[in-house]
Amino acid sequence: MLLAVLANVFQFGGRFVLGWCVLRGFGIQAGFWDILVLHVLLQYLLYFMPTPGGSGIGELLVSALMSPFLPARMLVAYAAVWRVFLSYVTVSAGGGVLLRWLSTDSRRSGGRSPGQANAAGDLGYAAESIGEVATPARAGGKVRR
Repeated sequence: MLLAVLANVFQFGGRFVLGWCVLRGFGIQAGFWDILVLHVLLQYLLYFMPTPGGSGIGELLVSALMSPFLPARMLVAYAAVWRVFLSYVTVSAGGGVLLRWLSTDSRRSGGRSPGQANAAGDLGYAAESIGEVATPARAGGKVRR
């Protein structure tokens, strides 16, 4: 349970601090807590937007919320960089982790998918994938669990 709480603190903390980091990257001095509170508000507003991920609406909101801190000419660039780091970089990193995990799992199974027996009738991987060990029963060669 503690690990799940820590993982969520890390995930949401990164989302909330991202706005301040992008501002610093643009060379803008702004109060950490001011930007953090604005991005907490922004993130929770995005959950109620009718578009996936608040697309379009998120960029308008971030531009409106950050206008007191940024010159007008930098608002579009800020919104674009913020969205790239918030959505696309995290999705790409997660996709890379998933592909690595799937390829490792595929190598471990010898190319078989869970539930697929080999020609010799080996059910070891299939049973292992669901957390059980298959053993032949005494009568009829059936598998009991």
